[in-house]
Amino acid sequence: TYAEALWAYQGGSVYLVPDAAVAQEDIIDIPMQQIFGGSVQLMTELAQDIPSSVTLTYNSDASDGLAGEPVFVSKEEATASSPYLNSSLTLMGVYRRAEAQRRAEQRLARLQIGGRVSFQMFDTGSLLKIGDVIRFPDRYGIGGMLLRVMAQPELVNLGVYQIRTEVYDESIYSPSEGVGAVVIPKGGVVSWLGQGAIPRGVTKLS
Repeated sequence: TYAEALWAYQGGSVYLVPDAAVAQEDIIDIPMQQIFGGSVQLMTELAQDIPSSVTLTYNSDASDGLAGEPVFVSKEEATASSPYLNSSLTLMGVYRRAEAQRRAEQRLARLQIGGRVSFQMFDTGSLLKIGDVIRFPDRYGIGGMLLRVMAQPELVNLGVYQIRTEVYDESIYSPSEGVGAVVIPKGGVVSWLGQGAIPRGVTKLS
């Protein structure tokens, strides 16, 4: 199995970054007065550098280790401004085609975003953690944009922290029709923790 995580480099260290949708109540609003003036930098990928398709090779048979037919997903036909570019990966820890399909679609959707924002914050920036999703204040032309923190806040001056993020888009975590993020075998028993309603199709056991 594979963790739902990204990785990020910072100095000589590699960090795992949680890669999952975040509840609205867990999104952190950043006050404008906490951003160090003139420190905001926006970076994007060139259109010709963004893959338009993904090929994912997975393990179709856990008993003999044979790789099945790869999953292929594509955005659209290549154009002069957006030429064909394929991203290939092999995940031999994936055994179900439904999971391979979901991972390929999610990877393709993520690759389309490609936006990063770097800025500096005052003291409260030290409280942010890798994987946090923040809402940028309404300024600099990116008001309300959601960003995921991709590195530990770095002290760059007395009371000033460097924050490195990438654009967060909840829609990339939506599975395709008929492809669930988690598949529970019929008759399977799981623990349910939380105050919300029991998911549809699940029966409570006493």
